[in-house]
Amino acid sequence: EQAADKLLAVLAEDVSYKNRVEAIKSLGQLGPSAAHAVPALQGVALGGRGSQGTAPFLLTRRMQPFKVNVLIRSDAIESLGRIGSEEAIPLLVTLLLKAEQELAADGLPYYVQSAKALGRIVSDDPRVVASLSRGRRLRGTGPAIEKARLAADTALRQIESRNKQKMED
Repeated sequence: EQAADKLLAVLAEDVSYKNRVEAIKSLGQLGPSAAHAVPALQGVALGGRGSQGTAPFLLTRRMQPFKVNVLIRSDAIESLGRIGSEEAIPLLVTLLLKAEQELAADGLPYYVQSAKALGRIVSDDPRVVASLSRGRRLRGTGPAIEKARLAADTALRQIESRNKQKMED
């Protein structure tokens, strides 16, 4: 928990892009023990800065356009999946749906990362299954659409496999 707190301080206070990215990735590597970092990572995924300690900065009412800080936001989404907190599900589903609308433009990294993150979080949440099921049936052709379909399909198979394992135990 102390390591996560120090990483949150770097995320909130450091102006170096490289240090912020490393803090985000390190939080993800801590896994479930960094669960209290979820609000800060959600803020970054939405285009915000992060948090001071455990209190997240206030988010704007509108999400930032996807083209803003694509890499750092994608890393935050990936870390949310690695932490595995169900607290992140509403945001990840929202990002998945928004990315689906912008798949031809800037949404692909967010779609793929959100689908992967949702696949890592064990949940019976019907919103997750419904949104990923839609992803399996995305219309259109091209590498971006195929990559998105594959991410949704892989995530659904992970969730189905874990749920089947739970029922057998």
